[in-house]
Amino acid sequence: MLARLLDQALADPARRATLAADLDRLFGREGAVLVVDLCGFSRLTFGADISEALLEIRRLQVVGDAATQEEGGRLVKAWADNLMCIFPDVASAQ
Repeated sequence: MLARLLDQALADPARRATLAADLDRLFGREGAVLVVDLCGFSRLTFGADISEALLEIRRLQVVGDAATQEEGGRLVKAWADNLMCIFPDVASAQ
């Protein structure tokens, strides 16, 4: 649906005037985004074997997902030593 709206706005410049309102109506919601990066991970990878690095990543994912859900949030994406989570409000994300 998003791609279709954007394609329409690209094809018809007059459509661009209503694009922001359409995007807000269809996808807009208030919330807080939290991005977590594992402190010291790069340093860990230099001194450890690959299994230790992978175990630390997995530990972050498991603990981070549980903590996020406990506060009413949702883990959106996990990549390397990073997590992206969304919460209903800033207080929940703290």
